[in-house]
Amino acid sequence: MRLVAGFDEPECDVRYILTAADRRDMVADAELKSGTLVAAEMVWHALNWPGTIAPHKSGAEIEEILRGLE
Repeated sequence: MRLVAGFDEPECDVRYILTAADRRDMVADAELKSGTLVAAEMVWHALNWPGTIAPHKSGAEIEEILRGLE
């Protein structure tokens, strides 16, 4: 499962994501199974997190953060 890796690598198949070439037959069954298991485990951990999740930031807070990145 790729969350971030590969986007800067021209030879990486992640370049096909959300294009007409993004087809099921381009992925091995083992890769789909592995990605599904990883995603399911991430969801399971998120749903069973013992603490509280911080509330979303307000629009003003997000704008302030973005201004700091300029």
